[in-house]
Amino acid sequence: MEKNMTFLQTMSASMNEMRTAEEFVDVVLVFEERRIPCHRVVLASTCKYFHRMFLTGMKESSSDEVTLNEIDGDTGELLIGYLYSGTIEITQENALNLLAASDMLLLCDLKAKIQAFLCCNTHAKNCVSFLNVSRLYKLQDLIKDSQKFLNTHCKDVTLEGDLVELQEDDLVGILNFDPSEDSFRILRKWVQAVDGRDDRFMELVKNVDLSRFSKEFLCDDVMGERLMRNEAGMELIQEVKPFLILMPYITANSYNK
Repeated sequence: MEKNMTFLQTMSASMNEMRTAEEFVDVVLVFEERRIPCHRVVLASTCKYFHRMFLTGMKESSSDEVTLNEIDGDTGELLIGYLYSGTIEITQENALNLLAASDMLLLCDLKAKIQAFLCCNTHAKNCVSFLNVSRLYKLQDLIKDSQKFLNTHCKDVTLEGDLVELQEDDLVGILNFDPSEDSFRILRKWVQAVDGRDDRFMELVKNVDLSRFSKEFLCDDVMGERLMRNEAGMELIQEVKPFLILMPYITANSYNK
């Protein structure tokens, strides 16, 4: 049977108008200090979370109020509008709050829309947080997009990214993917971002292909790095450049600094 979209849209608009006018409402949702009168039948028909809540023996099934402390007032207002109309404006400012709320309320369609929005708005400043969030909420497309962005924009992430939150496994992925000198730069900055990461440097630098670096970068940046001034660091350098050629630079630029 073909759906009459005009009828459905009219009914949706009518129910939303009655909600706004508080006509026939039978439950109040409380988000922080925000109180929003609603119709149980609308909530139950558009949201699995409320459907289960109102059908079970939970105290909320017969209560006049349902408090959702996990959702802030602005996000709650947007969600109720979505449940009544099926439309919502997703922005950079509200996307992550909406994502957390849609996951809690079992709103799979909205969750998919938010994932698509985040995939289209990934950049150097947010790709690390997006990757962490995508794993938390099992957003496979966003995981792939965030990882691809990290690996292909190493220089930008080094300059603008949140390296405090970058997980070690993701850093290793970047080091193995990017053979440029930027891989050493991001490793160095990642170590500097959080106290206690110094101990991981020598193990992680093994994932950096030093043989691709210029002699100048090896002497000035790699050998100039204090965490390379040890026996293991010297061995790595000797593996990629003839020792006799580098010895004058090692003596002048490393040990004497």
